[in-house]
Amino acid sequence: MRIRLWSLGLFASLVSPIAAFGADLPAPSPPPPVYAPPSNWSGFYAGAFVGGLDGSFSTSQATRASGSGFGVSSGVLAGYAFQSGSLVYGVEGDFASMSLNKKFGAQPGLVANEIEGVYELHARARLGWDLGNWLPFIAGGAAIDHIYQHQTSPNDFLGAAQDRVGWTIGAGVDASWVGKQIATVPGFSMSKYGVLGEEAIVPAASLGEYPAKLSPTEAAAIWMQYLTAYGALVTFGGVKPGDYVLITAASSSVGLAAIQIVNGEGATPIAATRKSNKSAELLSLGAAHVVATEEEDVATKVNEITGGKGARLIFDPVAGPGVEKLAGAAAYHGTIFVYGALSPEPTPFPVRALVAKGLSMRAYSLMELRADPQLLKTAKQYVFDRLADGRFHPKIAKTFPLAQSVQAYQYLESNQQVGKVVITV
Repeated sequence: MRIRLWSLGLFASLVSPIAAFGADLPAPSPPPPVYAPPSNWSGFYAGAFVGGLDGSFSTSQATRASGSGFGVSSGVLAGYAFQSGSLVYGVEGDFASMSLNKKFGAQPGLVANEIEGVYELHARARLGWDLGNWLPFIAGGAAIDHIYQHQTSPNDFLGAAQDRVGWTIGAGVDASWVGKQIATVPGFSMSKYGVLGEEAIVPAASLGEYPAKLSPTEAAAIWMQYLTAYGALVTFGGVKPGDYVLITAASSSVGLAAIQIVNGEGATPIAATRKSNKSAELLSLGAAHVVATEEEDVATKVNEITGGKGARLIFDPVAGPGVEKLAGAAAYHGTIFVYGALSPEPTPFPVRALVAKGLSMRAYSLMELRADPQLLKTAKQYVFDRLADGRFHPKIAKTFPLAQSVQAYQYLESNQQVGKVVITV
């Protein structure tokens, strides 16, 4: 007897409308290059499946009967994958029960038969290519089908179970984001992938899952600010207990995220804002001290707060002439991270202060994390865990409905906000 079976797996795709989008005042500098790092698909995986079957049967007995039938297959699968760069390879197997049978009617002088599919086993190799959070792949290997055949006419006799060995081949796409709650991670072209709407299409590599306890509005206010602050302060700055950290533009969403990270690492956050009218709110949001840069001398105030030590880390999105005052507020062997250019004026290089204190002043952007898959994975887990347990919580300054998008940007440019401005749908 020869048996040919094929199964069709049913995959569902989901377009998740992004329910809210955050807006921050962009720095007047060219957008960073788009980079979509690979994901990590290595390790053990398991799951379940259900699909349709079309079986083609033929007998080698005197009846010489043949035919086909339709049925259902369902089962479980497991496998292990290895990854080398974007190449993903491994082995997997599955076990499935079959609901499939075919009756062959009796011919004059011959018997009638019925064939039933009972279960099938597959073992195959799999080869895929990492496209961020999508993995197109091909797979192939061996198949064993266990069937049962018995005579139904002229008399009903017990039959016999048989195993048939063959091969299996197929292709598909794993979609790891289907059904998850997601928000976007910066790093894609805003001119190519617009998000100011009821639905958005963005690169899969720019998605980040957020904890279920957050609302969509809160979720729109997490990845840009927390990852930006994390990269400078934790990954590259190595913030630690006992450090003083000066955070300029502290009322921005990134500034508030930096305050939470510094507090979480046991260091002391010093918030800098232009005027003192935001001081009380910044103190209530976790700043240990506040410096009003248009009303006080930054270097004098920071050295007073730190007992003359200065700030070991300075986190600044403004740049411009103010970096000279920041250098005066820095500790010996301190580091100034410049992650923006909000000032329209040229940025000097404060060589005297840098040489005198052995300072480092370096440019930084979130793209440094995006360019390294392992760094990005570690950063996202760090933020996710602290959002989930309540150590981090995004501050929403104000929300606007989609129809008031213009007003949202006008409010953002007014610089009245403390935290994130979010447009909702």
